[in-house]
Amino acid sequence: MNSSDNEVLDNFDDRLAEKVAALLPRLGMMVFKAHACQSAAAGITVGHYKALGFLFHHGQCTVGEIAAGLGVSLSTASELLDQLVTSGYVARGTNPADRRQVHVWLTASGKTITDEIYQRRVALVRAALHQVPPAERPIVVRSLETLVSVLLQQLDTTEQAATVRVAPNAVANR
Repeated sequence: MNSSDNEVLDNFDDRLAEKVAALLPRLGMMVFKAHACQSAAAGITVGHYKALGFLFHHGQCTVGEIAAGLGVSLSTASELLDQLVTSGYVARGTNPADRRQVHVWLTASGKTITDEIYQRRVALVRAALHQVPPAERPIVVRSLETLVSVLLQQLDTTEQAATVRVAPNAVANR
């Protein structure tokens, strides 16, 4: 391969990267709209569904763990959880080993509603995939898996670099 061939490939990769970068926000918006519609159909908000989903995947958690996992403040997570407790989707209790620590977990009805919303999402994706030629469906899935994996690795690297950059300043300012 000569430098001209490399330039053509670089330009092609740049155009692909631009297309993907433009598609990701659109995909994100569509996913958010689907969550909003599915949550509304179940009578809850997207925030409620995110909290329920977090508990579904992580099991019993503290309010702080949920706040960190959802990327919200402790007071926002606490308010969401209060509403979910009132609705009967979440239960709350103290940690027997440390009574200052409060744990929350899904109730049976919380598991049911979370599963119902998840099944609606699966049906939506199934209907969309049926619009893709059968031979291309596995390619779509593999491509999404690869993209998610690579982006997670890049985010981990970015977060680690940010921590390294912040740490010396934090120590120097003490």
